[in-house]
Amino acid sequence: MGDIHGPRRARRLAAAMRDLGFEEEFTSKSQCRKALKTVWVNIPDFLDAVKRSQPVFRFANQRSLAEYTRDSGRVYPRKNISKGSPLKQLLAQIFREQGGGGRGYRNQNLVAAMSGLAIV
Repeated sequence: MGDIHGPRRARRLAAAMRDLGFEEEFTSKSQCRKALKTVWVNIPDFLDAVKRSQPVFRFANQRSLAEYTRDSGRVYPRKNISKGSPLKQLLAQIFREQGGGGRGYRNQNLVAAMSGLAIV
């Protein structure tokens, strides 16, 4: 696993994968990313579970993770995750409304430009 940007980062990533319940050994960062695409965990809960040496709860999908996170208020700020951190792969879209448009829409300039329009 030495090809993941140095031995220290490789050890951190391998530890994170084990903490998330993966038993297999990953040989590249790409393999880890692929495996993590279907992992939905609340990051504060994950970090607490690691501290307590307990298994972390994995949600069935992004929607159930988002509901739990909004209801519990247990949010981990994006700005606290450094570039290259294994936690970056665990970030999920929690507050953006699904279906586009309005608040949370990626093209805020378009939303602002259309705010004064009405359909007649």
